Amino acid sequence: MSKHKPGDNLDEIEFAESKLAKSRGRLKKFRGLQNSFVTGSAERALAARTIDEIENLHQVLDRLCHRLRGRTH
Repeated sequence: MSKHKPGDNLDEIEFAESKLAKSRGRLKKFRGLQNSFVTGSAERALAARTIDEIENLHQVLDRLCHRLRGRTH
């Protein structure tokens, strides 16, 4: 079992935050695609549910990163 150096956790948090930022950018594009589907269509409803799930995951990961940052200080 390897030991973590004090800066390792910060690097991991920054990596996760970077991935979250990129995911938010992709989500913005996906919202544009959602708007291209006909209102009331199954495709638009599926896109809306997918967006909701991704946003919920982002919130969970944001809270986790925030909590982990609190432990590194």
